[in-house]
Amino acid sequence: MPINKKGKTVIAIGGFNAVHKGHAKLVRRAAELAQAKDCRAVIFTFDEKLELHKKNKYFLSDKEREKLLLSLGADEVYVQNFTKGFMELSPEKFVTDVLIKKFDCAAVVVGENFRFGKNASGDAELLRDICSENGIECHVEGLEKTDGGAVISSSLLRNLALDGRVDEVYKYCGRPLKIAGKVIHGREEGRKIGFPTANFIPPETALLPGNGVYSSQVVIDGKTYSAITNIGSAPTYGETAELAETHIIGLNKDLYGKNLEVFLLKKLRNIQNFGSREKLISQLENDKKISVLINQQKLRKE
Repeated sequence: MPINKKGKTVIAIGGFNAVHKGHAKLVRRAAELAQAKDCRAVIFTFDEKLELHKKNKYFLSDKEREKLLLSLGADEVYVQNFTKGFMELSPEKFVTDVLIKKFDCAAVVVGENFRFGKNASGDAELLRDICSENGIECHVEGLEKTDGGAVISSSLLRNLALDGRVDEVYKYCGRPLKIAGKVIHGREEGRKIGFPTANFIPPETALLPGNGVYSSQVVIDGKTYSAITNIGSAPTYGETAELAETHIIGLNKDLYGKNLEVFLLKKLRNIQNFGSREKLISQLENDKKISVLINQQKLRKE
């Protein structure tokens, strides 16, 4: 959203594409500084062209990202169009033309791995120097790390998701990975064996986890349901096309045409061919029990 208020600002800069714990740290720091200085806390981030430029899939839509950033304490979110002109700005011109002239910036907050300016030629130390010359406070925050010492980053989280480790994505983002789409008609094979599924196609640009069966959670009409979600194919039925289908435990309702949001909690197993319906039903019953337990554990922690 564009800046539409006057007055000095404290700006946190970054891609904020996953809004993970490292991103949250920057937003909260900017909000604290803004409150102390009686300024507006503004998030300076980028439109989808940046991710397309990097050939990345999206964790969040722009609306979802903005909502999360505002919930962390930001007053406004400014989305910069990733144009050629912006890409050509030198580090010095970025500070003078954008931070000073456009935002009347009193302080800026970035992570220690921050890069900016044409060809990413500037780093956090250069930003600190240029800001100092222009009377702007520059706060460079340390990076958040995983239990194993790796830096929490969007690329790390993408790799975790693609490896099926959605429970770790949950841990380092503070929320589960979500997949969403409009429910469509499927094969209805699940209904025949007592496990009806809601089939949907997530947007092509959305990040999907690696193929597998996942414990998941679905919220419908304000009520939370445990679920099991299959990402991938259905080899028992000879299907090789990629599918996203969710069995919502305890719900028997026509969802065709509705927009469904599914939150992935933990991978249960790989997709496999059971050879018969009987073996498949037995495995699905086990998946269901485990998913309910995982959901209960998550709800207790929250």
